[in-house]
Amino acid sequence: MPQRADATHNKACFRGIFFWRLCSLLWTAPNSLVGLILGGVGLLSGGGVGRCPGALEFWGGLPAIVLKILPLRGGAHAITFGHVIIYRSRTLREAIRKHELIHVRQYERLGPLFIPAYLAASLVALLRGKDPYRDNVFEREAFAASEAPYMPFPEELLAEKNHEGLASSPSPTHKPLS
Repeated sequence: MPQRADATHNKACFRGIFFWRLCSLLWTAPNSLVGLILGGVGLLSGGGVGRCPGALEFWGGLPAIVLKILPLRGGAHAITFGHVIIYRSRTLREAIRKHELIHVRQYERLGPLFIPAYLAASLVALLRGKDPYRDNVFEREAFAASEAPYMPFPEELLAEKNHEGLASSPSPTHKPLS
């Protein structure tokens, strides 16, 4: 008899988890759609796609060029839209995935309000005379939770890879960071 009660309990837990996961996907859907469109553009322009627990990942292509010219020193490593993460290159995925997955969790909490809240947090930091990226409360949470005191700039990551002898010749679809 206890075995049957456990099975019923397990089904109820599964339904509850499924329900909340579905709610999370729907709550972040408008932002994830933006990421899917940008990721599709990346695929059509030579990028790649992969998956990790909790997110779909794209890299390379036209979005990588846009990330490179964003108004941050050295551009941006990646950008997250809902459950979609867009990286500049495939090699950056492992290095910064934890950080970006924190942003996925932030989207799950705030849904379509995340982007306005993120921009407002950057503005508050700027008005206080601080860095609008590194002192943004959402970035600080992501840095803390990903156990990274700061996000190295792309040239620092490349130099580190080259120093360790891990850099390899670029594949035809993946260009090295410059």
